[in-house]
Amino acid sequence: MPASADLDWLAHRYLLDELSEEEAAAFEVLLGADEEAAAALARVTVLLATVTEAFRQDRTIEPAVPTVSVPRRRSNRLAGLVAMAASIALVGL
Repeated sequence: MPASADLDWLAHRYLLDELSEEEAAAFEVLLGADEEAAAALARVTVLLATVTEAFRQDRTIEPAVPTVSVPRRRSNRLAGLVAMAASIALVGL
């Protein structure tokens, strides 16, 4: 009997139709004989259904803090300071 993680992976591959015909037939025989295999198939079925549904829904994520657009005001004061600093630099040369 495969380990639980191996059964989960096998069930995952079975549901996604990634097993060969022989592997799928062997897994189906195992499902009829082993409760752990059936439980693994049930777990993986729920997992894949949940993930599929999560990606199928059109979700918009709202930010935790609303964003506010604040218009930037151009400052002539900054331009004046830059001009003054440039003038001082030229005088210093």
